[in-house]
Amino acid sequence: MRFCGSAIRRTLLASSLPARQPPDPLTDPLVAVEARGQCLPGIQAGIEAMTLRQDHASDPAAIDRWLSVAHRLADLSGKAILPYFRQSIAVEDKSGGKSFDPVTAADRAAEAAIRSELARALPEHGVLGEEMDDTVTASPYRWIIDPLDGTTNYSHGMPPFSVSIAYERDGQVEVGVIFDPSHDELFVAQRGAGATLNGRPIHVSGVAILRRALVATGFPYEPERVPLALGQFAAFASRAQAVRRIGS
Repeated sequence: MRFCGSAIRRTLLASSLPARQPPDPLTDPLVAVEARGQCLPGIQAGIEAMTLRQDHASDPAAIDRWLSVAHRLADLSGKAILPYFRQSIAVEDKSGGKSFDPVTAADRAAEAAIRSELARALPEHGVLGEEMDDTVTASPYRWIIDPLDGTTNYSHGMPPFSVSIAYERDGQVEVGVIFDPSHDELFVAQRGAGATLNGRPIHVSGVAILRRALVATGFPYEPERVPLALGQFAAFASRAQAVRRIGS
């Protein structure tokens, strides 16, 4: 899926970044890659993340509760996804023929599991999901879910894929959770309080020289944007230690 996973990943990245000014896209060699001003997705996410607010949530006890809920939702979704993995499963296109946007029974089963638990435990909270209609409430609290982030990989029997969940309060994301059930890896972040992988603190790479950096990227779904992305890929491939395009 390509719905909210990237936004949640930006929340994770923002939580692991030190407070600093974002790089200047006109002068920074890692950013000034493309003349039209559109950076590679991963770099653009980093720039946006650096501008996010770093202040802590005002109610740590409440945030701990939402983190616990997010853990449970991720676990439920992971358990819904794995039984379908590398099994014969129908893949549908929900794009209407514009570009292939896959969806499977696993996507729907995972979102149903998450929504069922939220309806039981927190019926007053809103839900913004990938596969089903939004649950709109008067509450300032909302859960944003991508039940299977990486359906293309998943439908071909190839990791990685994940469950992406965010908790939002008054329009601001407070907690982000990404669970990769194929590797049993749980990434967790709280706004302004750092990020962890399976409970251990993580941070962005300390590599400061592009020649020694391993760069990860992806290609756009829109066919008309692929040539530009290929040019960017080539530019980095000749300057970085290596470039990986694992995709999702």
